[in-house]
Amino acid sequence: MNMKKNDMKFSDSIMAKYFVLAAIGVMAILLVVIIIMLGLQVDNDRPENPNQISSAESNFGTVGEFDLPELKIESIEEEGDQMVVSTSYCTFKYPMAYSDLISVEAYQGDGMSGIRFTAKIGGEQIPIYSLLFNSQEGGEFGTLDIEGVAESVRVSVVFAELPADIKDDDKATFFATQETVNDVERSLSEFDGYTSSN
Repeated sequence: MNMKKNDMKFSDSIMAKYFVLAAIGVMAILLVVIIIMLGLQVDNDRPENPNQISSAESNFGTVGEFDLPELKIESIEEEGDQMVVSTSYCTFKYPMAYSDLISVEAYQGDGMSGIRFTAKIGGEQIPIYSLLFNSQEGGEFGTLDIEGVAESVRVSVVFAELPADIKDDDKATFFATQETVNDVERSLSEFDGYTSSN
């Protein structure tokens, strides 16, 4: 009888150890699954193109403690040898020679606005630079008075990096389209309400 009781105690002790080991195994598997799911979530949050500037643009931060009115592109027209882009904030120009290559679009988020410039290179629209309003990021151009905003708004530019997979023939086109930022900056200084920092 004592033997059986000892066997049962021994058996219960082994069973308890197995339960503890099983519980630890299940917890380890759950931990691995959670880590994998978090890794997938981080990957999904990244833009598909590493050179693409996210439309949320929240990483640019704001300068002033105020909201900007909606930035809209009102028209894009030819004028002499220039493309004239009229927005609800300002008007700027770039050479008409680039009209088939360059596209512009407005975006907004977290207290700042921007105009994204992309170029059709190698059959794809590739980001080349962004003109930012009320952002701490980028090289400063100057300040702009915007209707409905009490303070002058910082205007700056952020350049996209050369895509790693771009072909050698297209590199010159990429850098040439980025050079149009000089025309944009010059044309901004002709706009009332803009003050250049140079």
